[in-house]
Amino acid sequence: MLEGLLLRSLTRLELNSENGVELARGHPIELIEMQERLDFIVVGGRGGGQILCLASGALLQIVAVMKEPKRRTMGEIVRDV
Repeated sequence: MLEGLLLRSLTRLELNSENGVELARGHPIELIEMQERLDFIVVGGRGGGQILCLASGALLQIVAVMKEPKRRTMGEIVRDV
């Protein structure tokens, strides 16, 4: 069951990664909560190899999505200087 949920989450994150700014601005609380849950799985080494692999992939996608608005903001600040 957890494996299916992680696969679904990873797929949705990958499909929406191009719209990372909108995803991060529209659902920041959900992304942070998901990141905390995935940290619990990955850092704690919970589950088998497949679960850890899916959780790690989803965690990397969340980190990338959450960094995109920061990168764009920094780019705007640099351009304005």
